[in-house]
Amino acid sequence: MKDRWNTLPPKRQENLSKGASKWAAMNPEQREQTREKLNRFKNLSPEQKTLVKERMRQFKQLPPEKRKALRERWKNMDPEKKARFRERVKNMSPEQRKEMREKIQERRKNR
Repeated sequence: MKDRWNTLPPKRQENLSKGASKWAAMNPEQREQTREKLNRFKNLSPEQKTLVKERMRQFKQLPPEKRKALRERWKNMDPEKKARFRERVKNMSPEQRKEMREKIQERRKNR
């Protein structure tokens, strides 16, 4: 393993080290949730994986306070509402999703 580690690019080593640190800090329940998420991701089609990666990239570009607010909002949403939202978005075309995002942003501006 050590020999393989040394062949990895520095950025990959850094990412793996961060992931290992996060894993070590998790309790058993958090680790199980993470395993489930990784397995779901593993079973996605290549197109779905690309879409998930793009959404994560977009999320990471948001200002920290906006990311925090979105996480809190999602965390506090009841499971039924989350399921309905996921189903609705899953059945949308990329254009429909873009339109929905724009409407949400417009509503937030008008608050």
